[in-house]
This record gives sequence, C-alpha cells and structure tokens, in this order.
Amino acid sequence: MLTALVVLTIFSGVASILGFAFVFCGGLTRRYKMLCAFGFALAAIWAVYVLMVPGSAPENNVASKIAYYNFPSVENKNGTLLIQRGTFTYSGFSPFSIEYPKPFRDPPEIEIINFRGSDPGMVPQIEKTTTHQFEISRQHMLGRGFPPAVGAGEFRWVARGIPLEERK
Repeated sequence: MLTALVVLTIFSGVASILGFAFVFCGGLTRRYKMLCAFGFALAAIWAVYVLMVPGSAPENNVASKIAYYNFPSVENKNGTLLIQRGTFTYSGFSPFSIEYPKPFRDPPEIEIINFRGSDPGMVPQIEKTTTHQFEISRQHMLGRGFPPAVGAGEFRWVARGIPLEERK
C-alpha cells in the first residue's frame, strides 16, 4: 500500500508540474508534448526504482510522514501510557534540549525519527532524559576522517511513559 502511495505521488507530482508548464508552452505544442514524454519517462524510471528497491529514500520519507501524522502530538487514551510527539531542527554537534508538552512521572522511552532520510550517522543521539525534557547531541565522527559540515536536519521525536498524576 505504501509503495502504491509513493508511485501515485510521483506521477501526480509530475502531472502537476506539467500542467503548470502547459500554461507557459501556450497549449499542445510539439515542445510541450516532448516535455510531457520526458517528464513521464522520468517519473516511470523513478517509480520502477521505488518498486524494485525496498526501503528506498522516497518510500521511507512517505512512511515516516504517515507514521507521524497518523497520531496526535499528545495521546493518553487509558491514563496509564502517555505518548507525546514533536519535531525539531538540529544542526551542528552542540547539546540541544527539548521539553515535553506534559511531564512524565519517570523518564520516558524516547525515539528519534529520521524524518527526511538524512545520513544515519548524522542523526542526533539522546544524551540525557528527565521527566520534563531530553537532551540530544551528535557524536563527532573523527574515525571517518574530518567531520563534514553538517546542515540542519529535520527530525521527529516520540516519548512514551507514565504520565505525571495531576494534583487536585
């Protein structure tokens, strides 16, 4: 199902771009027809790549977005498990703290989701977790040579734990 959604997204995106190009080409000209043939051929090659390579970057990107937007940011259905979600943009190697919308009774289990499919070595690591926040940082990769310049990456986090009981 996910692969079909990715392929549909590829072809609908190409069709949208070609519809926009139709305006600038002035109708069904020979140039526009060649542009359409090239655009859909490129989309077909990309779709074959998605179909043949399991876990490709476009498929992982769509899967992470579906997983993220499928649930609200704070979930507490039965009162015993609180699930909170959020996003952050991170660049560099310095420590960075993220606060939860609602505190937990004990430090929760944290998961970092590589939302844009960045290099797995550049995904930040969780350094410290408390009941109110968690701290992340990246490890310097000196073993692989001089650390590359790191641009900002977009990541998602999911925290699961026992909610702090509210005082009445």
